[in-house]
Amino acid sequence: MHPRRKQLATAASIAVLVLGVAACGADAPGTERFSGSGAAGDASAGMQQAAFFRTVADAQADARTSHVSMKIEANGQSITAEGDVSLGKTAADTSMAMTADLGMLGLGSTSMVLADRVLFVNPGAMSDGKYIRIALDDTSNPIARRLAAITDQIDPSQQLKQLEDSVRSMRPSGAPVTIDGVQAQPYELELDTGTIPGLAEKAPGAGLPKSITYTVYIGSDDLLRRVTATVAGTSITADFSRWGSAVDIQPPPDDQVTADPLAGLGRS
Repeated sequence: MHPRRKQLATAASIAVLVLGVAACGADAPGTERFSGSGAAGDASAGMQQAAFFRTVADAQADARTSHVSMKIEANGQSITAEGDVSLGKTAADTSMAMTADLGMLGLGSTSMVLADRVLFVNPGAMSDGKYIRIALDDTSNPIARRLAAITDQIDPSQQLKQLEDSVRSMRPSGAPVTIDGVQAQPYELELDTGTIPGLAEKAPGAGLPKSITYTVYIGSDDLLRRVTATVAGTSITADFSRWGSAVDIQPPPDDQVTADPLAGLGRS
């Protein structure tokens, strides 16, 4: 793949990664509840695994929107991203608008918009300040096919089930901390990578470990406030705030979308 196209594909994947974290369990109704502010180690606080996922899912389904700040660090370098996410009932009506600092990839500041199954990526000078259009339903484009496979997994109705079935263990991890003005209890989730559908295909050649441990911080309002993880020397921290705030995510105007050949990102 052309080096520029490889860099842009990486940028697009990072955008989808943010969505994947945010969409965890966005629409899965249930009746059992747990207390997000429960004391660590107190089994009576409702720490049953199924209730945990259902409670967080219900809260996110009600809130729908969130502001996301993410930082990825590897080999002494970092990528930061920030923006808004609107969680739909399925992947098809989930949208996002964000800006990422991809200096370590040689891309600088990159803007991304996901709307109506189309991902727009603006890598600045590389595209003369215009957005490159990646239609996720374009089966002739291998990059689009790869990103579409990832966004399909974002489908909130499926994400919850996949993660819940892959959890090896779940336990409170330390005392509550204040995030975005809300007391949030950290929980440690160990996921079996071998049971997460399609994970190997999403990250080919990544040398994934047999398990990945996430720490998720759940607020007293049952909303996801932070996710942290370290995998193969790469650390990820994502903070979620402004749950339920109004957002307006629209595709860029046509005159801001390039007709450059790079719009065929991923094609040989």
